Amino acid sequence: MKILIITMLISSCSLLSSKNMTPSPHLVTSGEDIQSLSSTEMRDQLIKTETMGGGIYSIEAMPLTKPYLEKKWKEVAETKALTSKQYQNGIQKNITQYILNKTCVQFNYSVTRFEDNKNLKNWKIAIELKEELFPLEWINPNDQQNTFVSEQLTATHADKRWHNSAIACVPVSLDLWRGFSLKVKTAFVPWPFSEETSIDWIFEALTKEDEAAVEELKKKKYQKYRGW
Repeated sequence: MKILIITMLISSCSLLSSKNMTPSPHLVTSGEDIQSLSSTEMRDQLIKTETMGGGIYSIEAMPLTKPYLEKKWKEVAETKALTSKQYQNGIQKNITQYILNKTCVQFNYSVTRFEDNKNLKNWKIAIELKEELFPLEWINPNDQQNTFVSEQLTATHADKRWHNSAIACVPVSLDLWRGFSLKVKTAFVPWPFSEETSIDWIFEALTKEDEAAVEELKKKKYQKYRGW
């Protein structure tokens, strides 16, 4: 069951670009308007991608939400013919690990040229919500089982590209549906590029009263996080 849980989460993120749309806040809170969506469709609306260091690093992040995990487990149960007990144990374990009294993000990245930066210890991430910062901690930071190598062909040679995937959490349940930013920092980037970037999630207003706050988020300018 442990292997199934890990495989399910990692295979759900594969460096795909999110669609150019403002997603529903019910992807975080649950609601009728997302019930017909598959887990893949939910993922495509939740996932964000970015590059750093002039393309040396490619990063991808997705908040782990209860509606997504529930839909993913329902699909897994159907395709793998899980018993009701296996399904309940699996979804409950994920909810306890990634949702209950905590907020977690699936984070994938790939590295070209600078092999040392394949290690999680060289990456830090934090959630910014309503101008407050919440540093995230890696789950199993010394576990390298998710690292693999591929080759990227150029006009003259093939560059190695190291890939890694991990989950990071903060022990507090955050209202991500209000919109948030993920601050990302790595240990080294070549000059003149910044060692830090920010990825933004903006959701549709959950209520009429939230519409003004959503519009303000859309106008927000990027600021470096100095609290690492």
